[in-house]
Amino acid sequence: MTHKERTCEAIHHRQPDRVPIEYWARDEVTEALVHGLGLESSSELMDALDIDLRGVGPKFIPASHSL
Repeated sequence: MTHKERTCEAIHHRQPDRVPIEYWARDEVTEALVHGLGLESSSELMDALDIDLRGVGPKFIPASHSL
């Protein structure tokens, strides 16, 4: 199944080939994984980990850095 097919099956309460996987981590963790696995970007990391769901939204800015 493709990532989209797998996710749609789960949303419609049907049985996908496996549970769709989401990745969420602090930037430092993602950067360490990218570097440690010898990858070029977080997008390559998502592909390498076969992540189905990817976040969309504004970048998190900690309160100490707010305007």
